[in-house]
Amino acid sequence: MATKEFPPYPQMILEAIDSLKIDKASISKYMETKYGEMPQGHSDQLTTHLTKMTASGELVFVYNNYLRRIPEPPPAKRPRGRPPKAKEPLPPGAVLLAPRPRGRPRKNPSAPKKPKPSEGGHSDQMTTLRWISEPAPAKRGRGRPPKAKEPLPPGLVLPASRPRGRPRKDPNAPPAPKKPKLSGGGHSDQLTTHLAKITGTGELVFVNNNHFRRISEPALAKRRRGRPPKAKEPLPPGVVLPAPRPRGRPQKDPNAPPAPKKSKPSGGAPSVSKTGRPRGRPRKVRPQPVQNAAIEA
Repeated sequence: MATKEFPPYPQMILEAIDSLKIDKASISKYMETKYGEMPQGHSDQLTTHLTKMTASGELVFVYNNYLRRIPEPPPAKRPRGRPPKAKEPLPPGAVLLAPRPRGRPRKNPSAPKKPKPSEGGHSDQMTTLRWISEPAPAKRGRGRPPKAKEPLPPGLVLPASRPRGRPRKDPNAPPAPKKPKLSGGGHSDQLTTHLAKITGTGELVFVNNNHFRRISEPALAKRRRGRPPKAKEPLPPGVVLPAPRPRGRPQKDPNAPPAPKKSKPSGGAPSVSKTGRPRGRPRKVRPQPVQNAAIEA
């Protein structure tokens, strides 16, 4: 016996929901009424498909009822260009004029035609006179306009400014003597080369197309060895410090009597310092060898 074929479960569920069968029992009863006896495990398959369709967002489960999700309308497309500014409210009693239509207004076909002026007529002469009488506006120069110059004090006259460009040659002037050529390149090339070398070594400084000698910076004071001395406090008035002791061993007085010689201790006894301790390093005490007779006893 051939098995009966049924449409897919999502299709049957959507048909039942469109027929206002929105809970699970009504959907199952609608499917049994329309398609006859359902296959085995119909309740489990219906629950599985309802759960899948709810998770995918195709259905919405609200108060034990299954509803179709209403698709949200697409967002409004933003128009091109900058949005218009908010218009300020008009004062009471004010009425706006009708806006001027865009483009050139159409000609009135019933309007009388204007007569064309003859060549060199009154209209052309008036136009020419108007252009002659009105001076043309001054053309704005390129770049930033110059700053206003401060007025000069009375009696001060500025020297004439040098004209721009190279001065013209005097045709009546005698020819200048030719400069002797130097071997190994021209004088100008050698001068340029040496100026570049001296500037590169730091002996000259190139500023505003001028060469200057570099002023050598004074050498830094060399730091003395050791810790720097502390700042001395000022002495109270009337106090005079004694003269400092000179450095080194004082010189012997040639007129002074000879000092008595110190007597050496007799018996080879070590000399004793002022503290009573013998001077020098103490001698090592060596162990004496033990005799064999003492060992045998």
